Amino acid sequence: VYAPNAGDATHPPDKNLVQYDEKGEIHLDTPITKQQKSWWYMACGRVLGIQKGMLIEYEPSTMAPLGLVVGADELLGKRLAIIDSCTEDDCILSFDAGIECAHCGHEYTAAAAAAASSL
Repeated sequence: VYAPNAGDATHPPDKNLVQYDEKGEIHLDTPITKQQKSWWYMACGRVLGIQKGMLIEYEPSTMAPLGLVVGADELLGKRLAIIDSCTEDDCILSFDAGIECAHCGHEYTAAAAAAASSL
């Protein structure tokens, strides 16, 4: 069973670690498949990853799987982007045109606030 390897002082992380780009974003540009393995750190310190088409949360210090976040039945064939992750206290979830989004508090616009309040 695959588990992410964060590496240590003498060994780099495994090849499946996805790094944030210069905008603070992660894009998995190809549709998610059952063969795909990738993982990343969230800004809050949590570790998420894709394995067998599922989005899984891992324990940050041991990289042991903690649980399923999104099942393969909902994720296979879709693309994923993590954009400037923020703390739970600063986010509002919204569902617009079939896309699930979390808007960070410091980025609210009047339109986003109105859309979130109508949920």
